[in-house]
Amino acid sequence: MRRALTITLTVFLAFTALASCAASAKFYSVFFLVTVDSAGKISSLQVVQVRDVKGPGSGPVNVTVPESYVAAARVFLSKNTYRGPNQFVTYTFFDPTQPSRADINPRATRQ
Repeated sequence: MRRALTITLTVFLAFTALASCAASAKFYSVFFLVTVDSAGKISSLQVVQVRDVKGPGSGPVNVTVPESYVAAARVFLSKNTYRGPNQFVTYTFFDPTQPSRADINPRATRQ
């Protein structure tokens, strides 16, 4: 009886821990309108839309993107080389639990 209770409690705690981990792994795609100047540097970065990362059919969501994330996205996107002047749309992944990181890839193992 004691052994069955221990196993049941262990299984319950394991499921509870897994459920809390799964609930915290919420990602969004943040789409930016990027303007590049003639020197190839990002002169403007504007949030255009935020989408839930559920698949290609997901629609826009009403999620506030903090300024710290926009700043991190600017630094992350500035690592690329651009021809300017130019304007284009690109996206980065956003994890609300890490509002200062724009280099997240939800398809990779948890970072």
